[in-house]
Amino acid sequence: MIDMIMANIREGKIDTSNFVDLSISNVVKKAVRQFSYQNQQDRDLLSYDLNEDFIFRGDENMMIFVIYNLLKNALHYKAKIEIRSEIKSDGNYLYFKDYGPGIESDKLELIFESFFTSGKKDGTGLGLPFCRRIMRAFDGEIICKSELGKGTEFEMKFPN
Repeated sequence: MIDMIMANIREGKIDTSNFVDLSISNVVKKAVRQFSYQNQQDRDLLSYDLNEDFIFRGDENMMIFVIYNLLKNALHYKAKIEIRSEIKSDGNYLYFKDYGPGIESDKLELIFESFFTSGKKDGTGLGLPFCRRIMRAFDGEIICKSELGKGTEFEMKFPN
């Protein structure tokens, strides 16, 4: 984790030479199982539908980091969380939706900028920018949609 954080600060290139084919379902289930929830109530906020499993080329630990970061951010607000996978003609998708307070539109465009943080006093502003770098290293993308009072959804697109 420290190496990943330092790479994010340096904004060095992510080494893709050790990427392997991985099941999105297996990686998400492992991340959800191993995450350090504060209590059972936090764990109970999470549900997932991974019936549309797909294979992506990447690094398991990096993808787990992405999921951990999104979980940590969503659980800060103690809101319901849904994770689902979907296979479409233009790519394979992993959706991460929380029903928290949402993100203001003027801040939404900044959340992937290094050191930008809002709404959490203990945030560093490094998590989401590194998540984007990881997704781009996987030849994918991550975008965020949010509406105040209704929640936030991260859409991660992986190549077919």
